[in-house]
Amino acid sequence: MSSFYCQLDYEHVPYLSPCGTKNGNIANNGCGVCSSSMIAENLAGMDLPPERCAKLCKAAGARETFGTNLFVFAPYLAQYTGLRYTVEWDAGKVLRFLQEKRGMVIANVRGDRPADGYLGVFSDSGHYIVLAGAEGNTVRVWDPMYRPGSDRFEIHGRHGKVQLSGTDAYADFSHVEQDCLDRPYFLYEKTDGKYAAPLIGILCGFINEETTQYVYRAYTQPVLKAGGIPVLLSLDTPDELMEETLSRMDGLLITGGPDVDPALYGQQPIPELGSVSAARDRMEIAAVKVFRRLNRPILGICRGIQSMAVALGGTLYQDIPAQYPGNVDHYPCREGWGIPHAHTVTVESGTRLEAISGGGTWFVNSYHHQAVNRLPEGARVAARSDDGLIEAFEMPEGALCLGVQWHPERLYEEDEHAFALFRELVFAARARMIDQGEGQK
Repeated sequence: MSSFYCQLDYEHVPYLSPCGTKNGNIANNGCGVCSSSMIAENLAGMDLPPERCAKLCKAAGARETFGTNLFVFAPYLAQYTGLRYTVEWDAGKVLRFLQEKRGMVIANVRGDRPADGYLGVFSDSGHYIVLAGAEGNTVRVWDPMYRPGSDRFEIHGRHGKVQLSGTDAYADFSHVEQDCLDRPYFLYEKTDGKYAAPLIGILCGFINEETTQYVYRAYTQPVLKAGGIPVLLSLDTPDELMEETLSRMDGLLITGGPDVDPALYGQQPIPELGSVSAARDRMEIAAVKVFRRLNRPILGICRGIQSMAVALGGTLYQDIPAQYPGNVDHYPCREGWGIPHAHTVTVESGTRLEAISGGGTWFVNSYHHQAVNRLPEGARVAARSDDGLIEAFEMPEGALCLGVQWHPERLYEEDEHAFALFRELVFAARARMIDQGEGQK
């Protein structure tokens, strides 16, 4: 029996969106989630119930408007399932794809068209359905809004156009074509499931600006474990080669290091400011801007979150004790990197960080005296410490752009919260490759 998911059964499962609380569960806007779950389970043979799929959608940034943005989520689903996907606008090609039994399709229903008097068969407005197969011109449809025994296909304008057999709905493809007029179809088919490893650029630091650049192995090892290839990026890269160098990377990791020069966010240095590095400032700020423009994923750690904030237009506290005194010790790891030398952070509900690493309050290892003060325009807080200081921020839209103030690279082997950040960076980088047709081996 085919796995079928009705979104109406998942009112209890949160699916949060910045668009408002009325869209806060799968029952409201989960047709894309349930359709994707049906593709994963029936075509790829994988276990991906809507509860888990909703978290994957949120982590991908596909839940930042009403419903699920499949242009964003489709490559994620392809990577997760090992399927190949393409976007098709030609209904005739979609029908041939189904007739040839090559795979399954998620169709983007448009619904009613009052201007020409058309009444939608599968919905009166925007909706996702699964086209599971076709015999001749008759297509088998799984509609996530259909609940067995309901009169969904008996209302005015739909009566007689759909034949039901359990949760399978059969209709002439012409009805689907009219329902989806000028809307995309997302085609999925089986492959060998092998994808190339993405290149994750890691910006170097200095031991001695005259002789030595370096990256701690603690940063490269979790990238390798997650399936990426770490590539060390030299701070000697000239401006004229910056774009070419960075554009060859599929993802970017910005590591810890010295303070960011306050002149870059319009402030004079205070006495408590530590050492700065003009070379790191130059390359990291350029890298963030290039990756945002190219819509490629970024993860920033410690100094990394600070340079991300400045690159995108935010500001910093130059010294927490001097400018944000509180009751939290933000550099307990001067005594060691483990959890015993740590403080807690609380992850904000509805964020991509929550979907990636989990919500609630948990311990992080921390070693910093600077922090984000004013967020860049469009950014949102992803986590705070007990004294209210920003410990993580993210850009809701576009590719992963997430900065954390703690040091997950020191805990990735023992803490799932920590490793999940590196896994998502690599996951997002490979999904971008798939979306561009670069990832299949």
